Amino acid sequence: MNNDLISRSALKDAIKNQYNLNDPPTLYWWTNIEKLIDNAPTVEAYTEEDAKQAIKDSFDSGYEMAKIKYERPQGKWITSYDTYNVCSLCDYKTVMDNYKFCPNCGADMKGGAK
Repeated sequence: MNNDLISRSALKDAIKNQYNLNDPPTLYWWTNIEKLIDNAPTVEAYTEEDAKQAIKDSFDSGYEMAKIKYERPQGKWITSYDTYNVCSLCDYKTVMDNYKFCPNCGADMKGGAK
């Protein structure tokens, strides 16, 4: 199936050229078809520049979404009273405080919580 666009007037002209629209039964038929053509929904025709911009916008949007999704959260170790260190994001408890990343949630512990 071809997805090329055609104008309403071009479609009407093509039909008029194909059929003899002068005899009364065909004229009645044509009047109804012409109304259907005039009332049919339309689509916007896009230029090559529109397509290039849509691709760029899609790429930029996808990059930003991936950056947000895969950005490592920032956390910090909180020393509790019972000698455990607790992740500020997921409450993971450990006796070690030199982990650069939380072993449970993967939070970056190098810079402290933001």
